[in-house]
Amino acid sequence: EPMYFGLSPFKNELWVADRANQQIVILKMKESTLVLDDTIPLPAGPFHAIITQTKTTSMYPIMYTVCDIAKVVVAYDVTTRRRLGVIAMPTFDEVQAEDVKPHDVTSNDEFVYVSFLVSSDTNNIGYVAQYNISNHFELVQVLTTGPDPHVAIRDGTSLFVADQTAVSKVSASNINMIEEVTMEGAHGMFISLNSKYLYTTNIGGGGVDAVGVWDIETGRKKLCQPVDTEFP
Repeated sequence: EPMYFGLSPFKNELWVADRANQQIVILKMKESTLVLDDTIPLPAGPFHAIITQTKTTSMYPIMYTVCDIAKVVVAYDVTTRRRLGVIAMPTFDEVQAEDVKPHDVTSNDEFVYVSFLVSSDTNNIGYVAQYNISNHFELVQVLTTGPDPHVAIRDGTSLFVADQTAVSKVSASNINMIEEVTMEGAHGMFISLNSKYLYTTNIGGGGVDAVGVWDIETGRKKLCQPVDTEFP
């Protein structure tokens, strides 16, 4: 049951989170074909996954996999395939632990950022936690967001958070808010490989509003030529 994956161009490998079998499936590119190379066990519930989004560490990347049933994030060294650590959930004052689970993850070469969903009907909120990589994934701080937050970062950009109500530009070093722009249905995100643009999907909408494009430097939404689609 393939979920999200991380690509390691240096090693020519694709690491895929397999939810049903609780494992990472490692595929190697042989000419134009992907070939099964290995599997690595994971705790229950592999879902969102990503490899370090920084060019300077591309030769020594880390694969982060969110396991939302076990409620942890597992970090593996892609080069050695050694487990580096298991990142646990923080304690949240506003909600009970049973109502929270990790969801999305991204990373530069200093910090890992994990988003958390809250299932309680009485709290229309979510969270993003920042962890220090060099200090054994120690928790740095937690940002309270809107519901269902997703996260994105690349190289030296700020951290971006989409939470169904807005897209926020956040300091990568201390996760303080820099800029927030309303966008209903803001969901999954991707930063262009040149780190200039952020693309955000509108999970509840479609047509010309299916994807939003943002300027990474300013954190503001760009006025792009509309492209219509019948798919949300």
